Amino acid sequence: MSVIPDASGESLESFVVSNIEQGSVIVTDGWRGYSFLDTSDYHHTKILKKRIG
Repeated sequence: MSVIPDASGESLESFVVSNIEQGSVIVTDGWRGYSFLDTSDYHHTKILKKRIG
């Protein structure tokens, strides 16, 4: 667990690379800041909520 300065892709990538082993499964929401995971050595799974109403 760590505090990051913001939810930018740059901040998120820095945290992931420093704290999560390559090849791990990372489950996120659809936030664009995680897009770097799609071309990385991590297994990225997105869980998107459906809007109701």
